[in-house]
Amino acid sequence: MSRPYNPPEAKVAEMLSRFTPRQLAIGYLRAQHRARGAEVAFHLMASVNDMTLSAVTGDYKGARNAVETAKTHLRTSKEPSE
Repeated sequence: MSRPYNPPEAKVAEMLSRFTPRQLAIGYLRAQHRARGAEVAFHLMASVNDMTLSAVTGDYKGARNAVETAKTHLRTSKEPSE
């Protein structure tokens, strides 16, 4: 896994001077939401790929397991309504 990004202090100071804490919080939460969506999409694509390869090779039990994995990712990714 890659190392966490640590921005230079000058960039941090610039962001703090340009935006209110509320704007920064909204931006952070939007980025977090996008990242979560991208992670779910990645897992779903991997499950679809596993399902396809299993079905092509005749491993229908493996294909069924891949579908169940995809369903699990979808079910656990849903956020409660605000």
